[in-house]
Amino acid sequence: SGFQDVSILVDAARAAHLPGGPVGSGFLSSLDELYNKMTAKQISLRPSSSLLPMLHPRDPISSTAIPKAFPEQLGPFPLVEVRDLVMTVDQANRTFIAVEPFEIIEYLRSDPEGTQLTGTISSVAEVTLDASARAEARIPAEAVTFCFAYPIDKESLTDQQKGYFSTTTPAAAFMMLGGFVYFDAGGQPICYMALALGDSGLTFGPRHPCKKEWLEPLKGRFAEVTAPFIRDRAKWFCWINPREGPMPKNAHGCFVYLHNEDPTVHDERDCVFYVIQMSSLRAHAPHQGIIARGRASVC
Repeated sequence: SGFQDVSILVDAARAAHLPGGPVGSGFLSSLDELYNKMTAKQISLRPSSSLLPMLHPRDPISSTAIPKAFPEQLGPFPLVEVRDLVMTVDQANRTFIAVEPFEIIEYLRSDPEGTQLTGTISSVAEVTLDASARAEARIPAEAVTFCFAYPIDKESLTDQQKGYFSTTTPAAAFMMLGGFVYFDAGGQPICYMALALGDSGLTFGPRHPCKKEWLEPLKGRFAEVTAPFIRDRAKWFCWINPREGPMPKNAHGCFVYLHNEDPTVHDERDCVFYVIQMSSLRAHAPHQGIIARGRASVC
């Protein structure tokens, strides 16, 4: 099939069972047959939490919180530390150059002979979260500033391939979905955090419309959406740092999404999602469905 490091998530799968099946009370395959096939193809068994560390499984039938999809809701996005990422960050030119892990670089680079991957970052801003929110988000206490690293868009990949690839490793999620880089007081990177998929982590308030007059100050900052679960609706996005831009409620940063093929043309569907802390989360909880079960927001 072309996939590597294939695993079966034991808490997200079930055995095929039909009345009259050949094995036991109706199963279609024997354990010996499954074991031999998995061993031959080096397929492992693992829990969902090993791929989505901040996922909290729950009974969807008994839950009173019904998740909503974009554009009604954004996230939550768990932030997962990327420990094997080696890259340099040029704050002045707002770029990064990644050189490891090599297998990720090799897969995504546009130059077959290249040995590095170049991407774009936002400007650097002060971390605005309080101590408890930082601890909840696993942000290092010594982090003073941060920036957002935009994802790498490899156009030859299908949305299905992008979605799968982003779940393989934290480094793959960082490159495919984007992430945050945190710096110490001396401006040195101390932590790389990838956006991942799950039901807690980076949490957002309700959807707000993006006003037409906000687009001009943000001109030239938008990048194409790469997340498969968003790009079938929104076409462009950008990260806005805390207390930056024309948005009046931007205390901890926000994502802006545009829907028109031309990012300079306003669309009534254009929207803004503000990052919120636990105090704001509680205030919105009675009205925001699944967001009531999220954790403190991160940026």
